[in-house]
Amino acid sequence: VAPYTNIKYDKPNAIGNAEVWYLKPGGFTFSAIQELTIDADVVYCFGPYDDYAYKAMSLKRLGIMKQPLVIASMGVFSEGAIKIKSVKKKLFLAVCKFLGLFKNVVWSVTSDLEKEDVKRWVGKNAVCYIAEDLPRSVPSYTEKRGEERLRGIFLSRICEIKNLSYAIEVLRSIKAEIDFDIYGIVEDKDYWAICKKQIECLPSNILCSYKGEADPERVIEIFAEHDFFLFPTLGENY
Repeated sequence: VAPYTNIKYDKPNAIGNAEVWYLKPGGFTFSAIQELTIDADVVYCFGPYDDYAYKAMSLKRLGIMKQPLVIASMGVFSEGAIKIKSVKKKLFLAVCKFLGLFKNVVWSVTSDLEKEDVKRWVGKNAVCYIAEDLPRSVPSYTEKRGEERLRGIFLSRICEIKNLSYAIEVLRSIKAEIDFDIYGIVEDKDYWAICKKQIECLPSNILCSYKGEADPERVIEIFAEHDFFLFPTLGENY
């Protein structure tokens, strides 16, 4: 994955009505986070595992960060997500609880189920607010394809938690004629190598193709071109 070529680092980039700051890898230092958030009304982080998140929690715990700190759970506490690299994750969570980093943190979740997952791992007193994902407007599609072969799709990041490998295994047992398209950024190259080997072993009635990344503006249109969505994810924040 190549970095953007038309951005300025460590400076505000005007994008719509927002100012977006890009930092180079390793740029989320304690001092940088403090400087970037000093005039903010609220600080919002995506998931607890990234360096900016646990450093923000540390600043909040030390009383340096005065603003409310909200962390989106992002489904990372689901049973399936915890099982992946479980020892490392459980150790991280145990250290955070021991150091009190989860104190004074507000969790953003998308359902009661995700709320219970957070409380199970963070603590029963964890403060959670449910903010459901906003649906996109769905245009109407009336044209019928009229094709004999079924068309299926997997659309997501390609990594272990999204479970593409299992989706391919499911296809092995299907006797129908199917064209199966895979869309998504290859986040884990080793995992994708495993999936490609599985694809090579699929029976002749299954034609599986990798289509690359999906244009966000075309996602609904892409789904409309298929008959079914196969997505045996191990953890989501629906």
